Amino acid sequence: MTALPGGTVTLLFADIEGSVDRWERDPDGMRDRVGEFQRLAGHAVAGGGVVVKSTGDGLVAAFRTATSAVESALKLQQDLTRRSSPLAVRMGIHSGTAEPAGGDYVGRTPNLAARVMGAASGGQVLLSGAAADLVRRDLPDACGLVHLGDVALKGIAEPEPLWALTHPDLPVPDARPVVAGPDRGSPRYRFGANLLDPDGRELLHDGQPVDMEPRTFAVLTYLVRHRDRVVTKEELLDEVWGDHFVSESALTTRIKHARAAVGDDGRSQGRSGPCTGSGTGSWPA
Repeated sequence: MTALPGGTVTLLFADIEGSVDRWERDPDGMRDRVGEFQRLAGHAVAGGGVVVKSTGDGLVAAFRTATSAVESALKLQQDLTRRSSPLAVRMGIHSGTAEPAGGDYVGRTPNLAARVMGAASGGQVLLSGAAADLVRRDLPDACGLVHLGDVALKGIAEPEPLWALTHPDLPVPDARPVVAGPDRGSPRYRFGANLLDPDGRELLHDGQPVDMEPRTFAVLTYLVRHRDRVVTKEELLDEVWGDHFVSESALTTRIKHARAAVGDDGRSQGRSGPCTGSGTGSWPA
């Protein structure tokens, strides 16, 4: 086994978004997805780092340089999107001082790397301020960084400046939805007069809670998380209903209710957001 680096190291944390729900709906399929993810991740990391450990639905990898970590994260995201059924994996990168102990890392550096990952959405690669500073002048070709602001992360004393990695193969970063609350590691999403909190299963519109049927909430959450691309009907049905057969009209009804919940009457919209392959529309900016 390759020795873990010490001193100033860069850690990459990654996990499959929504894995708990996926395990509940389709354990056999999820087992195959996790195996494929681990295989692709091991291949992506091998060029410049070492896999520290598997975390079940994710992994931790260590690198001697921040650039190597970014290169591996980009390659893994590219490989994941080329699958016949793309996997939404969130990634966080942080650089700091750490020494391996018992085949793992402990302390603030891995803790912060995990929280940076928790603020990411599926398909996104986020960097801490320290990692961004190290890699800024040595980014891989076609890559860039977009500042998302200083974000309060669970268990971290001070807000952390977060940066999103940009590349033609990655989702377009959007500073608006990356709002991590002080009591949670996952992001909330702000758009227009709405604030969507997936962890709290709550939607606020103009500051007031909106009553939503669970599957309508699940439809809205998935579309918002994947707002940068077209979501197919088949993908949405698989994500929300799993192996249960439902009619296309049931999906259309849930989308209609979701649009109504966020105040989208279909007549006056801002910038287009996510839409389904059935052409049912977009969300207000």
